[in-house]
Amino acid sequence: MKQADASLLDDFICTMPDDFLMRSDSWLVERIHGENPPVILDVRDRVSFEKAHVAGSINIPLRELPGRHGELEKGGERKIICYCNGSVMSAYALIFLASQGFQGLYNLSGGFSRWQREERDVEGSEA
Repeated sequence: MKQADASLLDDFICTMPDDFLMRSDSWLVERIHGENPPVILDVRDRVSFEKAHVAGSINIPLRELPGRHGELEKGGERKIICYCNGSVMSAYALIFLASQGFQGLYNLSGGFSRWQREERDVEGSEA
């Protein structure tokens, strides 16, 4: 890891709020329908994404994120909310993106599992 990346990561971890950047499904629903909706990043594998995903989300599997994070807007006004099945892989995604200089990062609390339990909008072949 380069020194600059380590410094960004240190800053990210040291300034992380007590809620660990977790946001509820209702928080996301409010923002989806707002003026400046967030980028919704699904970091699950492609097969899971194709079966069902949060409506309007994009898929960059966690293992592909190091090579594909350039597809995301860095430094823009749009927030990025990451999710996986629970909230663990998406937490790794947040840490990686922060190390690359991304800001406005959040993690969907409970992930896609909670999103489905709450019967929120989904898309995909099995939606």
